[in-house]
Amino acid sequence: MNYEILKKIPISGEYDEIHFGKNDVHSLWIKFYPVDSDCWFGSFASGSVGVSNVKIIEHANSSQVSILAYGAYYIVDIKSKTLIFHPTDDYFNDFKIIPDENLIFLASYYNICIFKEYKIIKKIKPDFIDGIRFKEIQNDVLLGEIYNPGIDWSDFELNIKTLRMKWDKSEY
Repeated sequence: MNYEILKKIPISGEYDEIHFGKNDVHSLWIKFYPVDSDCWFGSFASGSVGVSNVKIIEHANSSQVSILAYGAYYIVDIKSKTLIFHPTDDYFNDFKIIPDENLIFLASYYNICIFKEYKIIKKIKPDFIDGIRFKEIQNDVLLGEIYNPGIDWSDFELNIKTLRMKWDKSEY
């Protein structure tokens, strides 16, 4: 699957158009080029003005794609052009997917929401923070950073089996 993030809103009627969320001037427009079907445009409503993260990840061995669009998170099947998952609990700035465990980790400025099979199973809310971002997964541990105002970014570890997080001297 290939895709292109569009810099301008496309001309209506040029290709099939699917709108996910309420269309607004801050929507993210993506042109999808599925391998065995026609091109189409997707419009993804932003989660919040001021959240600038855009991230797109294709799911291995699947026609699904995860999209972070200015604070809003979507999972879309690009073959059927359908919305699979769109949580509205928060404005998100990063995500990690663990397909083997059916887990999705969504980071906001102040918490991590953990979903299993599209249902929230845990929220981790460290005190006095102003940002979370994910780095990588090593040996069943999700590594990331938390921004503590006035101090700076510091590392955390979140075990994807136990869903326990260690940050600084605290465990959540």
